[in-house]
Amino acid sequence: MKRLRWMALCLISLIVVLWLGSCSTPSTQVVALNFVAAGMMRGALEEIDALYQQEHPNVVLNYTFAGTRVAKAATERGEPFDGILFAEKP
Repeated sequence: MKRLRWMALCLISLIVVLWLGSCSTPSTQVVALNFVAAGMMRGALEEIDALYQQEHPNVVLNYTFAGTRVAKAATERGEPFDGILFAEKP
């Protein structure tokens, strides 16, 4: 009987802690992501960016538009890109 009460008390305590933790305000830290993409993808990425910003206002997407060979060379030099979008095989 004591074990059952102890387990119930632990479960209730866990639920209260999780509930109180979920009441905190979300982080408002701004995150910047850098992408290099083919120039022909500019229109599509601008539309995607507008939709993404509506749901994630704390994330900023920075694009560098270049040809596939230029983008590949930049990544090989070690440019700090978070994502690469090629229009053709490099």
